Amino acid sequence: MISGSNPTTTDASLDSDYYFSHYIRIWGWATWKRSWKQHDPLIKDWPRIKSKRIHYSFFSSIKEAKKWELLWDKCFNNLIDTWDYQFYLSQLINNGVSIVPAKNLVSNIGFGEQATHTKIDIYSISNYPTITQSFPLKHPEIVSVNTNEDLKFSNFLLASKFKLIINLALNWFKKFKSM
Repeated sequence: MISGSNPTTTDASLDSDYYFSHYIRIWGWATWKRSWKQHDPLIKDWPRIKSKRIHYSFFSSIKEAKKWELLWDKCFNNLIDTWDYQFYLSQLINNGVSIVPAKNLVSNIGFGEQATHTKIDIYSISNYPTITQSFPLKHPEIVSVNTNEDLKFSNFLLASKFKLIINLALNWFKKFKSM
């Protein structure tokens, strides 16, 4: 997968214009036919993967593995209307990597009541600022997952429950105030 979004890289510590990641970013993305063919929206193999704890080897912490386990359980039981969690699982199981820009290149303006999946911005990333990419691109020296950037993204995804609760409350307050 190739993505245009990156809400976590804000420093200039990267030596290239993009890096490789275990995580997918679903805003401004593209993929190859061979990768999409591996995508199983029903994640039929999830019970076997879960019972053998195969997914635990992909994460740097048990906390993160359990978070994803809960999400994939919900997907398997049709409790979440999404496609990206399932695509992420197929990428992990098939040793796929994502190409992520060093700078955020796209902004999701599709948050709100009429959105399909992003009614509430719990991570405060709607209308995230973009940065223009210059060319020619500076490429990474090797095709290898950037574990430092993945750790930043992992921490971002595992933001404290307090932060998520605050953002939910702020969104609710904005909605209430506009009535």
